[in-house]
Amino acid sequence: MPGIVVAQNFNNSTLPVGESLAGSILADAGLLHWFQADANHVTLIGTDIVSFNDKKSTTSKLTRASDITGATLVAGLFGSYAGAQFNLSESDRSIFSGDTLVLTSPYTWSGVATLRTLAASCTMCGTFTSATIRAILAVSISGANAGKLVFQYGTATAVGPTLELNKPFAFACGFDGVSIFIRMGGITYTAAAAGAPSTSPFALGALPGGSQFWDGNISDLIMCNVAVTATAGAAMLAKLTAFYKSVYGLTL
Repeated sequence: MPGIVVAQNFNNSTLPVGESLAGSILADAGLLHWFQADANHVTLIGTDIVSFNDKKSTTSKLTRASDITGATLVAGLFGSYAGAQFNLSESDRSIFSGDTLVLTSPYTWSGVATLRTLAASCTMCGTFTSATIRAILAVSISGANAGKLVFQYGTATAVGPTLELNKPFAFACGFDGVSIFIRMGGITYTAAAAGAPSTSPFALGALPGGSQFWDGNISDLIMCNVAVTATAGAAMLAKLTAFYKSVYGLTL
């Protein structure tokens, strides 16, 4: 029996592309929180994002530090999907604060983002007390790792690939109990863990306290209580990989 071919995107708010894959992630016991730059999962004043609300339906939020440090929800930043536009400029710096996390047990932070410019070192997310007490995902403008996405945990650094400006990428980073890791493009980069993470509240868009602001866009931030590089996180890695490929066409 012949089928019907629709030569355009099929937009149905009750069944968006990849929703069955999203459902499998939401049902996974390894999921802690899922923050998504989608009108259904943020609180807005106009197009300004006041808070990212957990897609998992917990009470956890990422809340803007002030009315001048909120990102903007912009349609079409990631193909046919909206994203949060973060701005490095003084007039619209973006930082959101969340819970204090347990970072001495295995975990993963994963998502989809874009780096717009690299005029200064910038931090996408993490916790920070000092240069030796931290857990941050960042890009530097100087040194051997200039332009590369790195995950820094205590005094250890896992170095990922050089980012291409204005090109969306899927990522995962975290700690497996022994090593730290960053994963992009189907490749996992690791380093032996050393030192300690910070116990400051988690921040999105900059270092906690407000510096090294991210200059780019973010679509998803998925937080897991398993390391996707370990056996316990293998199922979650498969689900995240399938979701990013189906929805955004990106390889984790």
